[in-house]
Amino acid sequence: MFQEQLSHLLAQAQELHARNQLSATVGPDYFEPGKMEYLEQSDGQYDEEAGILTLRFEARGTRYEGRTEQIESVKLGDEIWVVREPENKFNANNFRLLTRKQRDVGNMPAELCNAIAPLYDSGHLTFLSARVSFVEPLSRRSRYARQAVLFVELRCRITAE
Repeated sequence: MFQEQLSHLLAQAQELHARNQLSATVGPDYFEPGKMEYLEQSDGQYDEEAGILTLRFEARGTRYEGRTEQIESVKLGDEIWVVREPENKFNANNFRLLTRKQRDVGNMPAELCNAIAPLYDSGHLTFLSARVSFVEPLSRRSRYARQAVLFVELRCRITAE
């Protein structure tokens, strides 16, 4: 069971890494809304020897519940708390993203939540750190933008025991 769960998580990390790699192959004129933006900000790396997984992902749900306004005061490098939220009505595997001052700035993407939650719940995965790796508040985006952009770098330790 552990191996299957780990394989699922590493596949998600590989998808993030592939997005990062794709950023080097597409020109600035290529644009596919919702799919090709901020490719270089995503990444996933696993150091199997050390058991350390590093994920850089975009926060989801930043448009809702006043989160875009909260992101206005977030700075690059700020600490983020990743909080398990099993009572979430949309996804029982959800992880909420909070600032040090407990301000809600979004959720981890559902695909990552679904891969991380079983390992986290069984004690095989622990969070070491989470920090803002990229932020673009709504006030600095195009007038057509509807939400802020926030990427988080999450470092985790994975243990088989």
